[in-house]
Amino acid sequence: MASYTMFPHKHFAVVVFNNPIIELQEAIAINDAYKNDSHYSNIHYLIIIMTGCRPNFTEKDLPRITELYTSNTQENNHKTSVWIVDEPLLTAFAHIFVNYTDEKSYYCSTLNKAYILLNPKNISYMEFLDFIKQSQSNK
Repeated sequence: MASYTMFPHKHFAVVVFNNPIIELQEAIAINDAYKNDSHYSNIHYLIIIMTGCRPNFTEKDLPRITELYTSNTQENNHKTSVWIVDEPLLTAFAHIFVNYTDEKSYYCSTLNKAYILLNPKNISYMEFLDFIKQSQSNK
């Protein structure tokens, strides 16, 4: 099951996909939950961790997923988002989404590179790693 953790005092959020296979309904559910969270509009920096998993949907599902990903029920104040991926299929998936976002959006394969790309002014690298660890333990 996918999960997310928000750290609104730092304007930071982490979305973690935990299952080896990401089902379409799971992607839709985490997107809806995240975007309907009361702290959503306070988030400026987003990390999406998709390592060790692969999507189980087809190209015909991409327009629907893209529409859901780019539509917002609240004001979107994201400045930068980074997708952490480790498989070719996930890289292609992330590449599609970074082209559809209004904020600066990137993808990479390591936490160190993700922090550099995210470039949060109010979060040290050690805090960043701690937030990631907390998010991954919320499985």
